[in-house]
Amino acid sequence: METLIGIPDSLGTTGVLSNKTYVRIVYLVVGLVLLLYGGVSQGGESGPQGIVKEYYSMDLDGVRLSGSSWKKVRPLITWDDEPGWDQIYITKDASIHGIKNVSANKTIVEVRYRVIGILSGESLYSFAFNEIVEYVLVKNHDDWKISEPIIPPHVSPTVTLKRIEKSISSRGGTEAAKNLGHAATRLKDLIKSFE
Repeated sequence: METLIGIPDSLGTTGVLSNKTYVRIVYLVVGLVLLLYGGVSQGGESGPQGIVKEYYSMDLDGVRLSGSSWKKVRPLITWDDEPGWDQIYITKDASIHGIKNVSANKTIVEVRYRVIGILSGESLYSFAFNEIVEYVLVKNHDDWKISEPIIPPHVSPTVTLKRIEKSISSRGGTEAAKNLGHAATRLKDLIKSFE
């Protein structure tokens, strides 16, 4: 026996829907909502905010620091390549602080990065500031992608430290290794000061 559900109409009478019809309507509404708001990113969050969060999370993990791992962010962006970066923004954390729908196919997502320093070559510059970046996303077919800006990598302090230590060991007893050793020591102190 099929269950019937009473749904009041605009005249105050009750129309009767079968359980199957009711479920179909619910699926239709959920499908329309997902279609209108951009679907679900690989990380499980929906729409432009999910894409941006996935992008900056991978960036904090150092994914953009090498060509082989950079490919992981490729599905989230419109550009085909990035320059070889000379600087890493050492970033404590990032968070979304706003979203502005410009049109059905363009959205701006504002992200705040808490930067604690910059590694430039073999030198570490320690200063803290908040950086606001407005990511512009465009919708092509059913996919949202970041179209701009292309900013230098924003990498967590611990990932940056591991990268410095790896560079030290690969450079042996050179002057560059010594300079990186100083940068590593300064970064460890910087990490302690933000704990």
